[in-house]
Amino acid sequence: MLETMDNEKSSKLISLVVPVSKKGNEYLCWMQTRREEGRLNGKLEFPGGKIENSESPKSAAIREFQEEVGVELREEDLELFKIYPFEYVDRKVILYVFTLFKDFVFSQGNWYKLSEQDLMNQIPDANIEIFEDLKRYLKNE
Repeated sequence: MLETMDNEKSSKLISLVVPVSKKGNEYLCWMQTRREEGRLNGKLEFPGGKIENSESPKSAAIREFQEEVGVELREEDLELFKIYPFEYVDRKVILYVFTLFKDFVFSQGNWYKLSEQDLMNQIPDANIEIFEDLKRYLKNE
């Protein structure tokens, strides 16, 4: 069972895919606009979701990307970037972040420059650390 209990807090396991492309000297990432009731409505986010009991983090990322974006990926398309543990008052979240370095044309969502400072106001707080780590990583590439 992937969802675990630790000190009375359940752990939720989530996989995300961060599509990255390079145009000239500029790195871009692809995000979609979240549509839901609640505080995250209208925020930009990476495709992803909950890892099911029978899935590995990578297979969950592939499934979620297919469901949300409509593009089939192969395991070799994705590279584990980093695992982020977040602790909230009532739960823990473990976020598996995979990068996808391919140039796709998607039917929804948009490509955004990683250097855009205003972008930080448009993403969920939990994704800010991912962005900062990704920018540092790509700067060294």
